[in-house]
Amino acid sequence: MSTIRLVPENDTTSFHDAVLMPDIAEIVDSLGGLAQKQQLVARGARDLDLTRAVRADEVSRARQGWYTT
Repeated sequence: MSTIRLVPENDTTSFHDAVLMPDIAEIVDSLGGLAQKQQLVARGARDLDLTRAVRADEVSRARQGWYTT
């Protein structure tokens, strides 16, 4: 089961307006450290979540549509 955490939508959003964001790195780890985008989307990830995880260096894009921890 993956962890869901509350994060602000952007810097001007209050905690009250936070959205649920799946922990992409944890999901990728649970899939053996390498995952296809389809697998992540099936577990609740959105494009925005994947982009944020890559930009935060939580995961890397191994190639288009593939993510690794």
